[in-house]
Amino acid sequence: MTTTTSISGSCLCGTIKYSLKGTDKGPVLCHCDNCQKTTGSSFANNHRFTRAEITLTEGKDAIKSYKDTNTISGNPLIRWFCSNCGSPIYLENGKFKGLVIVYSGGIDGDLRHKTPAGELFGHNKRNWFSGVEGAAKL
Repeated sequence: MTTTTSISGSCLCGTIKYSLKGTDKGPVLCHCDNCQKTTGSSFANNHRFTRAEITLTEGKDAIKSYKDTNTISGNPLIRWFCSNCGSPIYLENGKFKGLVIVYSGGIDGDLRHKTPAGELFGHNKRNWFSGVEGAAKL
């Protein structure tokens, strides 16, 4: 289910701020090792937008990227993060041009409370986590 939204988000230290204006393609969890390491958690909870729907409103000079080429899918990912506090902001997948994957932890407001509609790389999820009931296993 898609939701048209106009919300904001930021990194932990507040140096980087952004706005999202557009259609959320729905939240998904990613259980790959790289997302676990990026977030420092058992999975990444993400929302999908187009590149044109995210605008950096503060901290453009503080955002840095890391080209992650050692991915389980084989697709290189560009991971954008705050160079001050290290918070992940969003990522771009070279296979899906124009799509931006925004980490839900930085999003302000109700959008971050939506139940994920799908789970990626479920074969790699932690054995104590049964998954999200009703979520598509992608």
